[in-house]
Amino acid sequence: MDAQYQLAWCYREGLGVEVDMNRALDLAKPIAERGHGEAQNLLGAAYSVGNGVDKNVTEAYHWFQKAAENGSQNGQFNLAFCYHEGNGVPANQKLAGYWFKQASASGSITSRHNIGYLYERGWGVEKDFTCAVEWYRMAANAGLASSQWKLGHCYSHGDLGLPQNSELAFHWLLKAAEQDFVEQKHHLVLFCVYHGRWREKRPGRTLGTAKKKCCRKK
Repeated sequence: MDAQYQLAWCYREGLGVEVDMNRALDLAKPIAERGHGEAQNLLGAAYSVGNGVDKNVTEAYHWFQKAAENGSQNGQFNLAFCYHEGNGVPANQKLAGYWFKQASASGSITSRHNIGYLYERGWGVEKDFTCAVEWYRMAANAGLASSQWKLGHCYSHGDLGLPQNSELAFHWLLKAAEQDFVEQKHHLVLFCVYHGRWREKRPGRTLGTAKKKCCRKK
């Protein structure tokens, strides 16, 4: 079944062949019906946006649920998002958190950030800034730019129970900026202007260069 799924993926992405979503779905559906988690996720993704089929968020939820239960990391993440947004199923932040945690255990870095956000907001869990920071830090240490930005912002402003710390703020802001995280680049420039840190930490770069780089069109 894995070979058939890989072929379906090639048609979906146009890898070595012309993109043909109908062919991709024809290949994926039989093995999805036999329990292939990634093929089930592929069908869910198609229904969620109407790619090769009519958009149907209820059908998307159906396939994401099957994919998640069969151990697909992508399926677990997408099912969590269905519960978070109320796509194809009533919104349920507790179940969103459960499936984000399952996806995190399967290796999803973005899920760790999302769990942090649920703890920060108190959605589906008791509000807990310490837990929120722990999850953001796990994602940031794994290289997720949005979590690096979040930690930098918190250390810059003293948010989520963290002390203001310009050294750590700069550390995390720079890590995110170096990944071309545009929002972070603007924040880093303002931070450096306010704290007079640009020349001290990055002697080979000028503030004008930083502004030009962070404002370029994507």
